[in-house]
Parts: sequence; C-alpha cells; structure tokens
Amino acid sequence: MIADGEYVPDLKNISDGQLFALIAAKDDLAHAAYRVLYDRYAQLIWSLCCDAGSKLVRRNKEQFVEELFSQTMIKIYVHPTYDPIRGKVSTWISGIARNTAFDLLKEWNDHTQTTVEPIPEFSSEEDESTTSSPLHLLLTQALEMLSDREKDILLTYLMYEDGTKYLPGTVLQELCTRHGITADNARQIKSRAMKKLRQQIQLLEMDK
Repeated sequence: MIADGEYVPDLKNISDGQLFALIAAKDDLAHAAYRVLYDRYAQLIWSLCCDAGSKLVRRNKEQFVEELFSQTMIKIYVHPTYDPIRGKVSTWISGIARNTAFDLLKEWNDHTQTTVEPIPEFSSEEDESTTSSPLHLLLTQALEMLSDREKDILLTYLMYEDGTKYLPGTVLQELCTRHGITADNARQIKSRAMKKLRQQIQLLEMDK
C-alpha cells in the first residue's frame, strides 16, 4: 500500500503493455495502473457489454450488462495477460468480454431453464452499430442523468464487485477521500444510484 505523501509516478502516459506489467506485478502501483487502464478502456468495455446484452438476452438486459461489465473488469485485473506483441489491446479485451459473456449466459440460462444459443461475434471497436444499439442508448441516457459523483461511485463498485457488496479497503478509502464521504455514505450513494439508474431506464423505455 502506498503511504500518504509517498511519491507516485504519473502513469497516464505509459503504454498499455507497461500498465499490464504493473498490474501483473500486484505491487503498490498495481491499483494506480488499473485505474489508468480503466479510464482508457471502460467506455469500450461498457459498449462491448451492451452489445452482448442486446444480442444475447431478452429480459433483464440491464442487469446482465452490469454483471458482465463487473466480471470482465475483475478478470482483466486478476489475469492481466495481455501481450502487445500478439495484437491490439482492444482485440484482447473483446476476447475477455466474449468469453465472460458465454460463461455468464450459461449461468443466466441455468436460472431461467432456457437453452444456450451460440454467441455471435461482437466488435472490439466502438463502432456506430455498437454505440447506437437500443440498450446502449438507453443506458447511456440513464447514466447521463446521474451526477458525476454518483457515476464515479457506481462505476467503481461495478468495476470491482464479485458478488459481494464491499470494495477492497484501499479502493474504498480512495473513493471516500476523492468525494469527502464516509464508507457508509459511499455504499448508500451506490445503492441510490443503481436504483435511480434502473428507474431512469424504465422511464426511458416507457417514453419510446
């Protein structure tokens, strides 16, 4: 853990390969490197998850997308095996998201007792078809109705959650420091933001 006042290098300008190397080392800079990687690729991953949700599930799409996004981010952090020599990071991320979608879909269908359908390919680029899909547009519009603080807290929780309601202690402390709140406040804001997001999606669907 990096102590207060300790020098932390600026990681924003280093390459993706260097970021993955820092994350893989699991040392004091791992979280800082992951945060930079998240800032670079969260929108792409969100778009991939929205694209998968629109193609794979008919009901509870927003919950599927949220869970897929969370699980994809966790896998990237736990298994940062990207190799720049083998191709673009967007292609590697697309593979992670697609494999995660397949695993999640099997769980989803086990609960609903339906048949698993073949998973279509979805693009690793933020193209017009992905970002203009009905589900993506709904989620994007709903997110825009949240405050910056609500979006930051909600997306940070989704980035780390693995079925529990708690963030790693260092991440939670950083979140609280950034917004001048307590841990309980952060959890309450996250719950309210998620509820508000779902309500906004329902309202937008009714207006269609």
